[in-house]
Amino acid sequence: PASIKLLVEDPIVVNPGQTVSLVCITTGGEPTPTLTWTSSSGSLPEKSLLKDGVLTLPAIASDDAGVYSCVASNNVGNPAKKSTTIVVR
Repeated sequence: PASIKLLVEDPIVVNPGQTVSLVCITTGGEPTPTLTWTSSSGSLPEKSLLKDGVLTLPAIASDDAGVYSCVASNNVGNPAKKSTTIVVR
């Protein structure tokens, strides 16, 4: 089965205007899982960038605070999920 790792602190405490990168990697799993990011607010910030499992939030604002989850799914078995909380001070 796929396992999933988030290479971030939890919680992530940042100042407004900082750039935050959330790194999610998977190991194992056949077929190779696809990574998706979700946010507790329901949708990712419009300015967010997603590339190879890395979610980058440029110029973070207090609106962007919340729980962000990385989900690895390959339609075989249950998706693996890891979450972290972003706190904007």
